[in-house]
Amino acid sequence: MFRKGLVIIPLICMLIFSACTADNPQTPVSSEQQPEVAISEEQITNNISAYYKYLRFASETSITALNWNNPSEIPQDRLIHFFSVKTNLAILSTDATMITIPASIVERYIQQHFDVESDYLKQSEYYNAQSNDYSIPMHSSGAASVKAVDVDKKDNIVTITYEYYSPADEVTVIRTGTLTVQTDNADFQYLSNKSKEVVG
Repeated sequence: MFRKGLVIIPLICMLIFSACTADNPQTPVSSEQQPEVAISEEQITNNISAYYKYLRFASETSITALNWNNPSEIPQDRLIHFFSVKTNLAILSTDATMITIPASIVERYIQQHFDVESDYLKQSEYYNAQSNDYSIPMHSSGAASVKAVDVDKKDNIVTITYEYYSPADEVTVIRTGTLTVQTDNADFQYLSNKSKEVVG
């Protein structure tokens, strides 16, 4: 299974790069519903870039639907879902059989983006102690669409303000939040997230 994992992951990395060129799923807000706000082409580009680089996979795995001050407050299972979705390995698992990946590979990948200990990740229900690997779960994205509406960068700290939209009309804002990320050239780590449901 270790060899299988090593063969699969390079192929999946190719899928990740191709996925970044997919159509932008961020849903524009109707001018009839929201007041017009002047926004530059540069701002639009920055928002879209931040969505794909930082927000997309965190929102698809509902990590941005939670409040957390550091990554160790994120449920372990959601971090495993993050791994399965960001690597596209989720598409290889089925209801009957989930593929397994050695623990060292899963943990090292997650730790590139979240400051969490291996022992913490091993508390996930997807961890298999006897074989020291993780079952990779299937994943279905939530119905609500998400959009980065503002990006602020100070030194190496990026703060992304985002909105969730109702699946009923893809216009009504149902959740807002801010995701904070620390960048280091091409690498980055998630630092914290503040999220709240919009009522009424």
